[in-house]
Amino acid sequence: MQYHEAVDRLLSLPRFQIHPGTGAVADLLDALAVTPPPAVQIAGTNGKGSTAAMTAACLREAGLETGVYTSPHLDSARERVTVDGRPVARSVVVEFVERAGPHLDARAAEGDPLTFFEALTALAAFAFDRAGCD
Repeated sequence: MQYHEAVDRLLSLPRFQIHPGTGAVADLLDALAVTPPPAVQIAGTNGKGSTAAMTAACLREAGLETGVYTSPHLDSARERVTVDGRPVARSVVVEFVERAGPHLDARAAEGDPLTFFEALTALAAFAFDRAGCD
C-alpha cells in the first residue's frame, strides 16, 4: 500500500457519526496489541496547540520521548501526530492502515464504523507505541 492510498482510506471514514465514549478506539488498540503511553490532556478554548508544544518541549528537555496529537490539521493528517516534534512517518501511517484495515472493515460491516477522528486517535497511540514515547 502506498501512503496516498492509506490516507485516502482514512479520509473515507465517516466524519460525523460519533458515539460518545472511547470504546471503539480501545477495541482497535486491543486488536493491534497497542498500549498507549501515559498522557497529558490539554483542554480549553484557546491556546491548546501552544500549550501542547511547550509541554512537549519541556518533557523532551527532561530527556523524555514525546508524542503530540492535535486536531484539526491544516495541510496533512501527519501534522496531527508528531513524535519528538516531527510529523509521523508516512511508513507508520501505511503500517497502521494495513494492520487496522481488517478491524475497520469488520466494524463497518457491522454498521458501526469508526470515524476519521477515532482512527486518527488510534493512529496516534500506534505511532507513540512504535516510537517508545514516554
